Amino acid sequence: MESLQLEATDKSPEVKLNSEDGKILIHGISDLEDALAFYFPIIQWIDTYINHPATHTEVVFEFKYYNTASAKSIYEILKRLAEIHKSGNSIKLRWFYAQGDEHLLSEIENFSDISHLPIQAIEK
Repeated sequence: MESLQLEATDKSPEVKLNSEDGKILIHGISDLEDALAFYFPIIQWIDTYINHPATHTEVVFEFKYYNTASAKSIYEILKRLAEIHKSGNSIKLRWFYAQGDEHLLSEIENFSDISHLPIQAIEK
C-alpha cells in the first residue's frame, strides 16, 4: 500500500499517511468549501489501511481551524480509525490544540465520545 502525502495550502491541511510505519498526520487549516472532495482520497486510503494496519498506528491531528464541512469528514476518518481500535490493534491518537482553546477541547472530547475512540487532547 502506497503512502499518501498532500501539501498544505491556505485552505487545506498537510496530510501524511504512511502504512508501513502506521503514522497518520493531518495538520493545519481545513477551510474547504468541498471538504468531501478533499477528504475522499484520505478516507479511501484509511478504508484500505484498516484491513491490514501496522502493528501500531499513531495518529496526530493538529488543526489550527476547521469548518463545519471539514468536521463531518474528520468524523468519518475517526469512525474508520475506531475500527482499528475495536479490532484490538494498537492505536494512539493525539490531537494538539492551542492553549486555552476550550471550544476545541470540547469538540475533541465530543469526537472521542461519538467515535468511541480514545483521543488524547494535548494543549500546546
